[in-house]
Amino acid sequence: MPSLKRDKGIVYMDRPLTQKQKNFARLIFQGSNQRDAYIKAYNTTYAVSTVDVNASLLRSKHKVKAYLDALNKRAESPIVLTKQQRMERLSFIASEENEGKFGFQRQPNISAIAEINKMDGAYPPERLAVLGDILVEVVYIDRDKAKNKNQDTITNSSSKAA
Repeated sequence: MPSLKRDKGIVYMDRPLTQKQKNFARLIFQGSNQRDAYIKAYNTTYAVSTVDVNASLLRSKHKVKAYLDALNKRAESPIVLTKQQRMERLSFIASEENEGKFGFQRQPNISAIAEINKMDGAYPPERLAVLGDILVEVVYIDRDKAKNKNQDTITNSSSKAA
């Protein structure tokens, strides 16, 4: 049951997070960006600009931040294996002999080796088809500084050649 809170003379209900807010936070925790997390959690068809504003407001709420902090703290628990521990365990699985009904089964070994290779970055990057919005990162370059830097390099290289 929600409790009453007082802050600077204002009385308000201290309500727990809704299921949609929890879903939004979980999706952020799992690596989704705010926009995608909001769309999935709220199953909305709002305009992208509206979704961005709503997602940003939701992400900045104290309770959502606290829930995300709790999820992160739980993930940092000693129960969760480190990368080295996961690789060691997968290496053990890859090297063990899995005797099954029809002889030795190699699928667990092959799957473990594939996971190790993914963790090591042994595979080339996958090609992805972009079916939705494209994120473009804009980098500001001060043209005056870049121009002066280029002129300095030209001057230095021409004086070395002489």
